[in-house]
Amino acid sequence: MSITINKITEEIMFGSINGSRELEQRIDGQWEYRKNKGFEDVNIAIQKGLKMGHGKTEREIECISMYLETVLKKVNPLKK
Repeated sequence: MSITINKITEEIMFGSINGSRELEQRIDGQWEYRKNKGFEDVNIAIQKGLKMGHGKTEREIECISMYLETVLKKVNPLKK
C-alpha cells in the first residue's frame, strides 16, 4: 500500500513514528531522503510546520507536509 506525505506527517505527529529507524522502515521503498537531507531535516520540517500552523491541527499537518516534501522524495519504481 502506498503511503502519502500527509499520512507520514500524521503518523509522526500522533506517535506511530517515534524516531529515524521507524520512519525509514515506514517509508522504505516508497520515499527516500533528498540529496544532503536526513532525519535532522525532518525534525526541522516539523518545527517549521508547527510554527506556521499556529496550533490548528489541520493546518499543522498541511504545513509539515509541505516542508517534508523538501526533505523526502517519492521513489521512482523504475529505478529499483
